[in-house]
Amino acid sequence: MWIPQWKKLKREKGIIKGKKGEFQKFKEETRKLIEAEKREAIETYVPPDPQHNCMNFTRTPEQDKVLENLRRQCERIGPKFDLESIKVSLRWAINERLVYCPVHKAASTTWVMNYYKLSGSKLRTTWGNLHTRIRAMFPQPTNADVRKKIYDESVKFLIVRHPFERLVSAYRNKLYNPTGNPKYLELRKNIIDKYRTTDIEQDTPTFREMVAFILDQMPKLRRDNHDGENKKLPIDSHFLPLSRQCKPCTVNYDLVSKFETINEDSEYLINSCNLQDKLSIKRANPSDSISNKKDDEITTNATAPQKSSDLALEMFKEVTKYEIEKLYQYFRLDFELFDYSVQDYLNL
Repeated sequence: MWIPQWKKLKREKGIIKGKKGEFQKFKEETRKLIEAEKREAIETYVPPDPQHNCMNFTRTPEQDKVLENLRRQCERIGPKFDLESIKVSLRWAINERLVYCPVHKAASTTWVMNYYKLSGSKLRTTWGNLHTRIRAMFPQPTNADVRKKIYDESVKFLIVRHPFERLVSAYRNKLYNPTGNPKYLELRKNIIDKYRTTDIEQDTPTFREMVAFILDQMPKLRRDNHDGENKKLPIDSHFLPLSRQCKPCTVNYDLVSKFETINEDSEYLINSCNLQDKLSIKRANPSDSISNKKDDEITTNATAPQKSSDLALEMFKEVTKYEIEKLYQYFRLDFELFDYSVQDYLNL
């Protein structure tokens, strides 16, 4: 059964229901503890952990193919953005020489949990927003020369996923499944108010209503707002192309892992960095689905397991071909850079 985070916090501290003052005091205490675990960005060079670092990482032939396609497509696309403009998007595990760009709905929670393990934090993962906490615990070096040196010594990695499967996962996680997050509760209401054109009894947006929302929002994004955090617009990075967030043609990634091979790639990376005694390949967020099953194996009835690719195709049957083509244009870079196809969706 889904439990709101505030109830989890109350249970963890044994706070009796109804004692609002105690709960507010506990929230303030946890806020101070989370604030205290933030780390100052380094200004001088720090050598890597001699036993646990990624400096000897080499790719497999299959990983090479993914990266070769990315670089070939980037050369075709043309001018790149300045590295300085992406600094806020990366998570710098400096001791391990591991630099990560998280993409929502592409195993980001799994790797945020791994960074939590590297942090040595003793605070509960349910306190606050773990993604925000990890961002504050793994800042980039402030000195440009130091940053460049550590950047060159580090494995930069990114996890990608079929763009339309990401959208389906984001829909189910943020707009359909139960949530206590005020931001997404408000977003649900706004989408229904603006984009519902039929008289249906559903208190969450339909998938097609979400698509209408995205198609309406994408033209409004400023061209230079590549991190998808335009505070004036309700859309966020869950619903935006990953190429707007991690700039794959700017950062010289050493590993681009596809969601389809995430377990194999994660295990290989962890072993290559000698971090197998610290990190895990186990999915940290296996249940962002309607049916509470793994995201890549959703059970829609007692006998028929359904892969996320099949589920995405099923969801897109609600959408017109014109809308699919329009959506594809906004996500086209993601399709081309990471060698994904839209054809099955156009054939619906």
